[in-house]
Amino acid sequence: MSVDQKRRQKKLARKKDKRKKIGSNSNLSGMFSVAQRLAASTELPVFDSFVADTLFDRGIGNLILSRKVATGEFAFGCYLIDIWCLGVKNCFCNIIPAFQYDEFIKQARDRENIIPIHPTCLSKIVNSSQVSQFVDRSIGLIFANQIKGKAASYML
Repeated sequence: MSVDQKRRQKKLARKKDKRKKIGSNSNLSGMFSVAQRLAASTELPVFDSFVADTLFDRGIGNLILSRKVATGEFAFGCYLIDIWCLGVKNCFCNIIPAFQYDEFIKQARDRENIIPIHPTCLSKIVNSSQVSQFVDRSIGLIFANQIKGKAASYML
């Protein structure tokens, strides 16, 4: 083995060690995109799920599903559902710190009366027979950035 090969192998070994050290010490939020972190959060238990109490009276309302991430942040998805006609009209998701999540829920309560709902009921409303045909369509058409819609669908 020539000197250049040995030097090259040592350099590669140093890079590999550096990558391992960075990978073990870094926090998840810096390494992965929001979509990847949302996809990973689907394995976590549901923290909160809310529905507008006027959803079935007015036929339209918000549904909110959240999960607490190991970093202390909250991953949530918010769905605007029209149960009489279009199905999922809009949806978005994000991962935010706890203090912002509390403010988000407070603002949602100020806009409309939201009540707790079992997560499986929320999932059934979004994926119901009347609505399910529109979920893929809304994910594909409503958002200019389709990653947002796909990430929001991860939350269910």
